[in-house]
Amino acid sequence: MSPEEAKDMLNTWVSKGEQLNDEWNERSQAKAKEQVKKLGFVTKEEYERLEERIKMLENQQNT
Repeated sequence: MSPEEAKDMLNTWVSKGEQLNDEWNERSQAKAKEQVKKLGFVTKEEYERLEERIKMLENQQNT
C-alpha cells in the first residue's frame, strides 16, 4: 500500500467515524427529547409561547 493510499483510507475512516458520531448524537438527542416529553415537561419554545399568551391575556383583562 502506498503512502497516498494509506492516507486516503485513513481519511475515509475518519470521515465515516465523524458521520456515525453525528448520527448517534442526533438519535441520542431525539431520545432525550422524547423522554422529557413523556415526563410532562415542556420545551423552552412552548414555555415562551405560553408566557407570551399569558401576558397578552393579562393586558386584555387590564384594558
